[in-house]
Amino acid sequence: MLKIDAFRTKILRSLISKIETCRILPCHIHSESNKTDRETLLAKLLTKHYVPDAETVKIYKTKFPEPVKLIEGLYQPLKESRRVGALSFHCTSKFNGRLWKACLQLTFPLRFTCVGVHTDLDKAKENAYLEACEMYWYLGLLYNNGCVTPERLWELIEQMYEEIDGPQVRREKNFYYCTSQIVMDGISSWLTEIKIRWPLILCVNATGTSPYNSQFEAALLAAMQLKCYCFLDGKNNLKFPQRRSLRKSVLFHEFVPSLENFDADCIIHVDASFYGFGAYLNIKNEDKVRWFTELWPQEVQSKYLSFHVKTFSSRFAEMYAFVSACYTWKHKFVNKRVLCYSDCLSTVDIVNRGLYVNRKVYSKYSKLTRILQSLVDKYNIEFLACHKQREFNKLADLLSRHCVEEFRKEIPEAFQKSKKVKQLTFCYPLVENDTVKNQENHHKDTK
Repeated sequence: MLKIDAFRTKILRSLISKIETCRILPCHIHSESNKTDRETLLAKLLTKHYVPDAETVKIYKTKFPEPVKLIEGLYQPLKESRRVGALSFHCTSKFNGRLWKACLQLTFPLRFTCVGVHTDLDKAKENAYLEACEMYWYLGLLYNNGCVTPERLWELIEQMYEEIDGPQVRREKNFYYCTSQIVMDGISSWLTEIKIRWPLILCVNATGTSPYNSQFEAALLAAMQLKCYCFLDGKNNLKFPQRRSLRKSVLFHEFVPSLENFDADCIIHVDASFYGFGAYLNIKNEDKVRWFTELWPQEVQSKYLSFHVKTFSSRFAEMYAFVSACYTWKHKFVNKRVLCYSDCLSTVDIVNRGLYVNRKVYSKYSKLTRILQSLVDKYNIEFLACHKQREFNKLADLLSRHCVEEFRKEIPEAFQKSKKVKQLTFCYPLVENDTVKNQENHHKDTK
């Protein structure tokens, strides 16, 4: 944008007027040195309003020696598929033609404008192209003096799976793309779908007038998501965040840290029961023990306590308790390693290996896992879940059954008051999806 507000514009016009009429330099009005000084002062005054500034332009030009070629190459397949219009400029002069403002209209992925300001019109246009290149660089669509292509995306994905585990069986199960011909509104076009199931969820599709055009747009959309999920570094090369990812391979256990090598900063014990859920937290170098206990909502509790229909899922309840504990104490876990003990093996498996062990079985936990993944990415937390036998997890069991007095007797160093739990109300209903079917089958059996 042209960074000259109304007040600064008025002052600048006044200064230019004074320089031109020599009111700033009253002596030697007609001398050549006076004229040179006026021109030098005027040039310095206008240079301050370049967009981007001179130093930034030098940095951009080292990264993008040919900005016009880069942007044109990025937009050419999109224009061929009629997804975007031609690139257009809107140029206006400022201060009687001394400054030029060039506005480059861009339409992908959204409609926006990149602005360049310079005393020379061609330089102003080049500055606008440089701003556009920098923006697309941050979106992950430009790299090493080139733009993303389908071939570049396939190369990144192949490299990602090779660095993770090596065997191609992993890629074949978790990566899928297809280009097919479809008819939309009586017009034949091509549809490209790209799906990645692991190590991140990614699903994009794009249409075009030719197979390559649809693949090109789909590759752009996929590259932006890879950049958003931090799978691309500052140069838009592959960067796989293994240590921060919850979604680990079921085939390769070395990606799950062992308990012996996991130096935990915080330790959580969680448990869930028919009545509610609870957890307590031990932090390294702190004597006090934090804890909370929470009852299920009345409507959920009434369903859980119904002995006619089996509606209680300990796996889901334990997972909900674990995510609630992490969400409640998330500010205590910034840049920390957190060890969680649970007496439910399925919950331990979900936390350590993610949803991709069996998507049909674990699809109902997707909301909870997304919350957990967002905490990992935002606060740089590393989780490890471990199984503990039920008889050794009695303290958390007391909290899940709301036996506060007994818990305090067992742990005198615990805080007097329970921590207020941050409710994950958007994950209700807590009863599994097949509850209604079970109830209908029960009524049929009773009849």
